[in-house]
Amino acid sequence: MEKRILLVPLSLFLIQLIIKSSHCKHILSSAPVSIHQQFATSSNCYFMNSICSQHQRDISLTRMPTQHRQTDFKQEGYEIGEKLDSGGFGTVYKAQRDGRLVAVKVIKVSHPPGLDEDLQRELMILTNIRHEHVVQTYDIMRTKNKIYIFMEFASGGTIGKFVRTHGPLTETVSKLWFPPIVDALLYLKSQKIAHRDLKLDNVLLDDYMNPKLTDFGLSRYVLFDEKGRVRLTDSWVGTESYMPPEMLLKKKYNPFISDIWSLGVCLYVMMCNVYPFDRKNRPQMISNQLSRNWRWVDKVAKTVSPNLKDIEGRMLEPDVNKRISLEGISKHKWMPSSQFGIDHH
Repeated sequence: MEKRILLVPLSLFLIQLIIKSSHCKHILSSAPVSIHQQFATSSNCYFMNSICSQHQRDISLTRMPTQHRQTDFKQEGYEIGEKLDSGGFGTVYKAQRDGRLVAVKVIKVSHPPGLDEDLQRELMILTNIRHEHVVQTYDIMRTKNKIYIFMEFASGGTIGKFVRTHGPLTETVSKLWFPPIVDALLYLKSQKIAHRDLKLDNVLLDDYMNPKLTDFGLSRYVLFDEKGRVRLTDSWVGTESYMPPEMLLKKKYNPFISDIWSLGVCLYVMMCNVYPFDRKNRPQMISNQLSRNWRWVDKVAKTVSPNLKDIEGRMLEPDVNKRISLEGISKHKWMPSSQFGIDHH
């Protein structure tokens, strides 16, 4: 098998981790359960039933003591360490389980049943997805006022930070990092999930520098009508620099198609370390998007291949009916001949 350092799977982090706790029972549901039915109370705990998908995993939401202590998490097998990052999404800490590094995302919440709809949806999605290019979730626990999401630790940081630190990527490296992101999105689409906040700061790099898609706080299950057509949505969320014109214009949109535009921005930023459209002047940004008024930075324009120019233009297509599909991207001439998405189910 051909060795590619950027494509080696981190198999140790794909094992199922099972908590055996004296605090609370862990329940794995045998069928999908409404998120509103997933929170139940007893004299000792609140718990969320893990939702089965085609890959059943032991992920559960466990009620911990009101004020967590290190000893509480040690009983669950975890030891929480230094803070890695913080923001509107919560705070991320480095942690360990059985000597292995993991990450834990801590989100402040109100007393149950006060989980907002976005968080409920994120927890439901996290319990349902498992893919080699998506950050793996191991366990979900809660205290009275906090949710703890234990997940795979990605030591390489984000692709966004890598590009900001080291400058634009070569086309060769972009060609290694871009296909796994496409593969992850194809897998999500097979699960009827749209990411809706696709950006380089939401793509992590593991120990082997393999890309891992993360942050499903704005993701949603896509609905279909009786004829199998995607129901358009009117919730305009995401990061402005990565948003397509249909969202900036507040039009109803197909989340799968809008993710394609964001994917195009990701590839452009990988290659140029700047955005294709300047968000400082929104009307001008929208005008430039609609008129396809963007170009490669001079240094990059001299080196990019015709196939890269073609796939980029097809992703940054303002007409949603003409924009390339995920399936089209995966089969494009620019993509490596050995496809990543052999089986997305």
